[in-house]
Amino acid sequence: MSFREILLSSVSSATLLSSGINFGFSAVSLPHLQDPDGADRLTVEEGSWFASMGFVSILAGCLTTGPLMDSLGRKRTLLVSNTPFIVGWLLLWTAPKPAPVALLYFARLLNGFGAGMASSPSNIYIAEMVTSSTRCMLVTWPSLAVSVGILLVYAMGFIIQEWRTVAAVAAFVPVITAILIFLCLSESPIWLLARGREDEARKSFEWIRNVDSNGITSIDVQREFQIIMENSRMLRESVKKASQGHADDEPLFRNVAKTYGTGEAVILQAKRKDLCNAVLSTLRRSDVWKPLVILNCYFFFMQFSGVPVLIAYSVNIMMSEGVSLEPYLATVLLGIVKLFFEIVAGFVQNRCGRRPLSIGSGLGMAICMVGLGLYHELTVESDMRQRLAWIPLLVIFLYVVSAAIGFFLIPWAMLGEMYPAKVKGLACGITTFLGNLFGFASIKMFPTFVVLMGGTATNVNLKCTEGVFYLYGGITFVAVLFIYLFLPETFRKTLQEISDSFSKPGIVSLKHL
Repeated sequence: MSFREILLSSVSSATLLSSGINFGFSAVSLPHLQDPDGADRLTVEEGSWFASMGFVSILAGCLTTGPLMDSLGRKRTLLVSNTPFIVGWLLLWTAPKPAPVALLYFARLLNGFGAGMASSPSNIYIAEMVTSSTRCMLVTWPSLAVSVGILLVYAMGFIIQEWRTVAAVAAFVPVITAILIFLCLSESPIWLLARGREDEARKSFEWIRNVDSNGITSIDVQREFQIIMENSRMLRESVKKASQGHADDEPLFRNVAKTYGTGEAVILQAKRKDLCNAVLSTLRRSDVWKPLVILNCYFFFMQFSGVPVLIAYSVNIMMSEGVSLEPYLATVLLGIVKLFFEIVAGFVQNRCGRRPLSIGSGLGMAICMVGLGLYHELTVESDMRQRLAWIPLLVIFLYVVSAAIGFFLIPWAMLGEMYPAKVKGLACGITTFLGNLFGFASIKMFPTFVVLMGGTATNVNLKCTEGVFYLYGGITFVAVLFIYLFLPETFRKTLQEISDSFSKPGIVSLKHL
């Protein structure tokens, strides 16, 4: 692993710091915003919207990212994605007392939009820039950056204890990140070649492969660049053939071919029909729909396994479970544990791959959720709960450890691996859109789940019952079964090998890849 691979992976991943701060912000701000004696008094319903509102605009940000990456490039998309964060944090910082609910919602929408824009460019950028031997570990760094951001906001919440000041500090993060992106990154050679800018692509490729100043390149580096050039040339030629002799073809459909790799016959059939038909024909290809279904299901299970709920409501959940530590301190320790084991997982993934970690992670999470449910059933008396207050804290920490080695990281890391280059912008946009839609539903419905399962959710008190934990545990067990049957192994495979593997007939056989 070269210094430049580390540099570009670190800087491109830094955009996700703001996403992590945004995800964890509700955990440290809601107890103050819902305090009956405080200046800002949100109801339970308003609090659930405040916690989940960012996921609504993430959906729009995700849909924006694909076209931006295809038109502006990876680097400029990373730059632009910092703008909504800056504005959103400034609005929260300067919010009057009491804070208008509409203003809080709007600021959260802006931050969510930025999180959506930042959700996939760094994964794609890293996957296109680094070598296959280091890609398996480095594509996990954007997810690690989210965890670092979550830990930062937890720590700020514990130290500062004032949500407006936390927002003020958070506003500096996207500013610094944008400066580093502008100064340190070069554009992806794959995107440059797709635009016919061969000289710029060669310079970018030689920079990342650390070619010396006299321009001498190794045979392996030359061969790697020639393969990339050939793949790009074949794509451009197929697009050119599709448009030759058809001068009246609308530019709209030629753009579809150029952006999403739709073949000649499909372009001709799509002539004078609407754009949706052309895009859907692309999605029906086996090397597109198979990874699309598998990865979107993985995201569904990850979001409804309790992962985003714990991040968004961590302080409230610590209070509900009556843990033996001060809730804000316990939340900071949770963030530290989460980050540490995600770093460990990044190295472990470079040795054993995605499938074993995903299965082990899911099993550990499910067992912990069921364990919390049993704890609620067996500790009925308040005196017993006070004596055993360390048990829920330990189980929550074990849940986070289990999630950190797989479910927190792997779905996002596989965004840059599973989809063929010709449809990566479109497919990543769809997946991040649906993944964050699932996250919004999971967080917004959490207070409702608590009440339906016999608990309470008020401004003063959030009280979970065993049914809530059994629900999340059951969903996670189903997720493990799905992963065992369908999730392919991408460990130490090139992006082309992964794409080619989905062209094989059948889908259940993917578990043997």
